[in-house]
Amino acid sequence: MHTIQPPFLQANDTIAIVAPAGKVDRTKVEASIPVLESWGLRVKIMPHVYAENGSMAGTDSQRLQDIQEVLDNPEVKTILCARGGYGSTRIIDQLDWTKFQKNPKWLIGFSDITAFLLHLNQMGYQSIHGPMGIHLFREDAQASTEMLRQMMMGESLPQIQAPAHSGNRIGEAKGSVIGGNIALLASSIGTPSQLNTDGKILFIEEIGEYPYTIDRMLGQMQRAGLFNNLKGLVIGQFTDIKPNDGNPFPLSIEDIILEKVATYDYPVSFGMDIGHDQPNFPVICGAEAELKVTEEGSELSF
Repeated sequence: MHTIQPPFLQANDTIAIVAPAGKVDRTKVEASIPVLESWGLRVKIMPHVYAENGSMAGTDSQRLQDIQEVLDNPEVKTILCARGGYGSTRIIDQLDWTKFQKNPKWLIGFSDITAFLLHLNQMGYQSIHGPMGIHLFREDAQASTEMLRQMMMGESLPQIQAPAHSGNRIGEAKGSVIGGNIALLASSIGTPSQLNTDGKILFIEEIGEYPYTIDRMLGQMQRAGLFNNLKGLVIGQFTDIKPNDGNPFPLSIEDIILEKVATYDYPVSFGMDIGHDQPNFPVICGAEAELKVTEEGSELSF
């Protein structure tokens, strides 16, 4: 399926920051605003970005109101999510995409924002898995932020490299790239946002889980057929994986993944800087890319 690529940004375009999921650290967002302004962009902070409702950035209706407004507003050329956390799936089915479809724009985020990336892919639109509003000011995020800037301003498309890895499976693949956080991928199964991964290059990442829960989520994806007809698999960062002290799960993360795709022969790349660590390089979800995995390492290039 051909996907629609929103327009790249130009000087004086407006980028809106929204918080559809977890509550936001104001100081981090405010520190990132000058970075966006240095790109020549106008920054619009939506009214409920700093709202709080328990762990979430305001009530469902507040978060829904903000994201609906930026989807509908033709002056907003890009939507930058402030952070992940939890809350996107609580509001996604209440959104009206009619005006967005007449005036497509980029949506940027990762982690819990994977819910939106998957939904946009099913609708036939490209989006960005990449740094968010609380990350752009960080020194250790400069490389990924600069790659995002070059991409958003239409200067160059991402090329992400990774060193050789013992779990890699050598090969080359071309296809549309899609993926994101495993928990969101697994929880999309059986919903209108569920991925069709046939002929795609899938990328995955995760944070803060036990090995057995990763095994269970990847097992659910396997049972649903999401690994059956891939062109390639890219494994991003697995951050803050919890130890099973005293009752350890017998398989490593690498073992769990390789077990799930053992019966297929497409290339597999471990160790790409995509996910919850820095750098977190941007991935254009829905865009065509080439994956090369060699003895020397691997590269994903758009």
